Amino acid sequence: MTTEQVRGLLGNPASTSGACWQYPVKGGKIGSVSTAGVLFGRTADGMRFCFLSGVLSEQFLHRFIAAKHRSMWVPRLYIQPPQPIG
Repeated sequence: MTTEQVRGLLGNPASTSGACWQYPVKGGKIGSVSTAGVLFGRTADGMRFCFLSGVLSEQFLHRFIAAKHRSMWVPRLYIQPPQPIG
């Protein structure tokens, strides 16, 4: 996805950090878009989308671990479909 496509889907980011856009996750949604199926059962209070040359290159989930009183950005898991050989 391009930066224009992400902005069209999710709106303007809440904040930016370098080439990354950060969005809060509230009530299982980023804006009006549901995160169901995106978080894979993980609890997250934010998502970060990073771009390289205007194209989405990485995604991260922001997690707060209350028991340890810390937070961290963790890479979102990607499940690639098998590619045909030949």
